[in-house]
Amino acid sequence: MTAKPIHPIYELTFEKTDKTDAILLIDDKKLHVNQALLSYHSDHFKALFLTKNEEMLGWELPEFKIENVKFQDFATLLSLVQHNPLKVAESNSERLLELSEKFEIPAAKRHVELFLITTQKDKMDKIRIADRYRLDDLLANGVLGFKTNIEFRNLRQNSDYKNYTDKTRVAIFHRMLDMIQY
Repeated sequence: MTAKPIHPIYELTFEKTDKTDAILLIDDKKLHVNQALLSYHSDHFKALFLTKNEEMLGWELPEFKIENVKFQDFATLLSLVQHNPLKVAESNSERLLELSEKFEIPAAKRHVELFLITTQKDKMDKIRIADRYRLDDLLANGVLGFKTNIEFRNLRQNSDYKNYTDKTRVAIFHRMLDMIQY
């Protein structure tokens, strides 16, 4: 099987080194990774590597096929627990959060949360994302986006608000109470 060419940034980030001891295959593209590092950051990979390594014989690097992921998003996700992470963008931030949950990588989730806090995303968008992925600091940042009492009008009619957890609704309510005091 011949690997398809990949963008140089991914080749450099996931090139074979003396520290890599496994290969992840995504759409016939190879990511050279360190099993111990990924196992430390992810129970998913810990279980995957443990199962596969018990079956492996010989000196070849074990290969693990990862399906149903977009290569660039997956590579970016894994890079977030390495020394030189790839950049997170607003356009892929929610996909990265979804993948961080799927592959159980909380450290990557935290990187994305910190990135989202710095963006100019609308407060309701930040609150929606924070609620969905249980991101406390992003929730606090989004809630602080309410600057005036008038912004709370018609909030209950917001389609996202109806699906918020009680924790998120309470955070919004507390912000409203804080605003009343001014």
